[in-house]
Amino acid sequence: MYEVYPSKTNEVIRAHWQYLLDMCPDDFLFVVRDNASQHVTPMLDDFLLDNQDRLCLVPLPTHSPHLNLIERLWKYMRDNITRNHFYLTFKELCEALVDWLQTLPFERFWSLMGVP
Repeated sequence: MYEVYPSKTNEVIRAHWQYLLDMCPDDFLFVVRDNASQHVTPMLDDFLLDNQDRLCLVPLPTHSPHLNLIERLWKYMRDNITRNHFYLTFKELCEALVDWLQTLPFERFWSLMGVP
């Protein structure tokens, strides 16, 4: 599953976490998060308290992209999609990203995520 948002705000993060909770209504979720300001803002505290029986955030240490495996995918994506290319609209960028993800071999995805 992937979701694309035009901005990164605490409202977007809250909506994404709510979507995950709605998708898995009977599960307890562990969500790994980095230290991006929109992930650690006190504006999310009420949401986290309200959902503490279903959601646990697992923080990554500061300055540790090597522990955040998705960073490998983002770098590979930037090298293939956005490096030396300008998209006139956000929609064009999203379409290019979706097309690229659909053609990315699953084995390459696993490799980027560190799965043997």
